[in-house]
Amino acid sequence: MIREIIKLQEVQEIDLRIFSLKKLQKELPANLHGMQADVKNKMNAVQALNNELKDIKAHQKNLEVEIQSLKDTVKKYKNQLLQLKSNEQYKALLSEIDRAEEKCSQIEDTVLAAMMSADEKQKDIRIAEDALKQSELTLREQENSIKQEIERVDEEIKKISDMRAVCAKDIDEGALRLYERIMKNKGETKAVVAVIDNTCQGCFMKLPPNDVLEVRKSHKIQTCENCARILFWPYSEEI
Repeated sequence: MIREIIKLQEVQEIDLRIFSLKKLQKELPANLHGMQADVKNKMNAVQALNNELKDIKAHQKNLEVEIQSLKDTVKKYKNQLLQLKSNEQYKALLSEIDRAEEKCSQIEDTVLAAMMSADEKQKDIRIAEDALKQSELTLREQENSIKQEIERVDEEIKKISDMRAVCAKDIDEGALRLYERIMKNKGETKAVVAVIDNTCQGCFMKLPPNDVLEVRKSHKIQTCENCARILFWPYSEEI
């Protein structure tokens, strides 16, 4: 049975390595989450700036329409001046013209401010787009790197899985089935553990003296009554 235990330990080391590699495969894509979130945030920032620029230009266009309307009104009023006969009507219309021209001037100042704001917003957009492109480039590079790492891990898993198959051939079928059942139930932990200080190193429960003696004899596969793991005696001594 000592030979079977040794072989089971070899298979176990391979299985634990496979577990570790498969865990790594699952974790690798998670390394992209931060970069993906950064790219998404920068895309949203660019979109928000473009929307702001669109609003500025729409407001500017509305103001320009209002300016043109005021200019048309001023032109109409000036034409009407020639047709007026009373001084009071003339003064009243001149006052309307002055108010329209003053309002037009104020709106033109607002349009100028909007144009300057649009220029600044376009600069902000270019900066944001450059930052987005850099983040996208970094993400693509990292994606390629992780893809290559996953492929490398795949190759390693395949290689050591082949090693496991060769190693498992030399193990008694009953012992191998027992080991695999325990491994399946316990998950990514050891199914074959040592007995140290009369204690199972899987669940750390104290073993009955008779069980310890049977483990030391190594005449048959002995399992822990508490956790059902396969036990072995790690010391070189004969009973």
